Amino acid sequence: MFTFADYTKAVEKFVSSTPFEVAENVKPFIEYQAKLSQVAFDAAKKNVEISQAWVNETISAFDEFSKPVEKPADIAAASTEFAKAQAEAAPKHFASFAEVAKKAQVETAEIILNAGKDVQSKIVNA
Repeated sequence: MFTFADYTKAVEKFVSSTPFEVAENVKPFIEYQAKLSQVAFDAAKKNVEISQAWVNETISAFDEFSKPVEKPADIAAASTEFAKAQAEAAPKHFASFAEVAKKAQVETAEIILNAGKDVQSKIVNA
């Protein structure tokens, strides 16, 4: 367990360090920040892919809707089909967004837990 005394000891050690030692102590934090940034970047790329797929589906559905028709009943049918296609697509894409978010959260939690374990092991071994 990480106690206040451990924290005090770590801060005193950090403050009394030379610039070279400070650079070495900060290095793991920079590595973890890079990992966290990569998780965020991967999630953003995946979200863009999902959004693009959704837009493409919408445009395809709208293409059918925008064709000229002669009867008012055909306009109503086309409108209904377009609305139905959108209503069916939304849950699928929202689920995809949720999966991306869940994966990013799990990866972030793992990185933070590993960082905590590394810091705790360095303090205990110091």
